[in-house]
Amino acid sequence: MSAATTEPAPSTGKSEVTNPEELTLRLEQVGGKLMELTKTPAGCRIADPIRECVQELRVVWSALRQFSLVFDANRIETMQERESELRQAMQILNGTVASLSAAHEKTASTMDSQLGELDQLESVGDASLLVGRLRTVTGSVREAAVEMKDEVQRSARGLDASEQIIQAVDKKLAEASHQVLCDGLTRVLNRVGFEQRLDEIVAQSAAVRSSWCVALLTIDHLEMLNKKFGRRVGDALLFRIAGIIQSTSESYPGAIVGRTGGKDFGVILPRCPLREGRRMAQELRGAISLAKWECKTRNTPTVIAATVSVGVTEFRQGENVASLLERAESCCRQAIRQGGNTAIAEG
Repeated sequence: MSAATTEPAPSTGKSEVTNPEELTLRLEQVGGKLMELTKTPAGCRIADPIRECVQELRVVWSALRQFSLVFDANRIETMQERESELRQAMQILNGTVASLSAAHEKTASTMDSQLGELDQLESVGDASLLVGRLRTVTGSVREAAVEMKDEVQRSARGLDASEQIIQAVDKKLAEASHQVLCDGLTRVLNRVGFEQRLDEIVAQSAAVRSSWCVALLTIDHLEMLNKKFGRRVGDALLFRIAGIIQSTSESYPGAIVGRTGGKDFGVILPRCPLREGRRMAQELRGAISLAKWECKTRNTPTVIAATVSVGVTEFRQGENVASLLERAESCCRQAIRQGGNTAIAEG
């Protein structure tokens, strides 16, 4: 960030934004408010709601700058672009507030002046002079009303422009958030994304008692495959196995798949008791062990196969993520000790 940039103070009436998903939600809410404001009838005061939108954007802007500190150089550049676009939206909104306020004050002043003229008409005895005064008053009021209508229409166009900017920022933030939490090779969640979802489900389980499981998988002898066929073949194998895990998990509602290490994967089964988790672990093991992939190694077609060791365990009410993962890892290590291509469920 440029040292000359002044960071706007967050709104004191709103909570701090703590993650990219919440930031995106806040942008969607601001966008919804702006769309409602564009439908406001002419003459209605909308300066205060616009100020609220501006203040909300200040909170988002502040959060963007905080998030950028933990990303790499490319992601910092992306967040800087989002900050610039949000600043543009705020400038439009601030200008709309100022112009509406000025138009409102001018209209109010004109109305007050013409009301004074009307009060004086009682003392006018000449009919032609009375008609002339009335024409002057009504003409001034009409001009003020037209000017206010034009300003409201200009403001609506400004609001629409701001909404388009915010929608673009919203889309790019969603893409950036996906990139931050997605494993580039296998296209499933990375370790950060997987553990973040695990944290969320554990927190929800404190309020809603339900049975659910976690399965951890490790590819057997991947190092030997890499050494024999090369890392490119190993990477292709990781991608294929991730696809099998995802397709197998689709039959379990709400299943979440992530890559938790170089050759390790995890699956969260939000609504599965241990019995179903054990069955799912066996399905994964069997599907992967039966799969075959043809690849070229030194220009020679070669059929590649792999197996996995799987450990699965059920969440215990009141435990934390570390304890849950340790129990699942213990089952996975037990499967490895039994020679691999094995699924072990705790209990």
